[in-house]
Amino acid sequence: MTKTRKVAVLAIGQLLQADLRWRVRRRLPRHLLIALQATTEIRKTTILAPLSSDLTNALIALLEEVAVRDDTTHNDELSAAVERLAPYLLRTVSSAWIDVDRYHAWYRSVGSRLTSGQRFLAARTAAAIHLQLIGRPLADLRQKLTDRNWATREAVVQAVVSGWPEHPDTLAWLRTLATTDDDPAIRQVAVQATRRVNGRSRTV
Repeated sequence: MTKTRKVAVLAIGQLLQADLRWRVRRRLPRHLLIALQATTEIRKTTILAPLSSDLTNALIALLEEVAVRDDTTHNDELSAAVERLAPYLLRTVSSAWIDVDRYHAWYRSVGSRLTSGQRFLAARTAAAIHLQLIGRPLADLRQKLTDRNWATREAVVQAVVSGWPEHPDTLAWLRTLATTDDDPAIRQVAVQATRRVNGRSRTV
């Protein structure tokens, strides 16, 4: 590991430990947000392996706190910050710096309790990260539609559309969901996803 990378890992580690009582004080955890943002800017993420436990705990704590604040506060600053960070995390999150077993165990235990609040930001972000870390083949990913958590099922649709928009079965699969799924929310997501895929095919 080069000196620069060592310094980066050390700095992230220090940020993660900067304020362990932030949830009690209900402060904006800028130290955790900066630490997680920094992980998205490191190309060789394997250097973060020694911090995987602390990074995972930080991510989980942020999502749990977003769920709490989103349920009780409108326009919460933390929710807005996590919403901005989420797209970058979803592009870079991996087993290289996340304790995958710990995250999945937490999601299976707590995920269904995140589905409250004004915008369901915590539920949707947690589900998307859960699927990203699974990294299943397309056929296995679709099987997650049997999950009882609506956020997981919605994330499956989004993941398929993002990862396999041109797959020959994607459009037919979405149309079937849009008309036959038992959950009206999933049907609506499928309708929107169908429009996205149709829009892409017209521009090719």
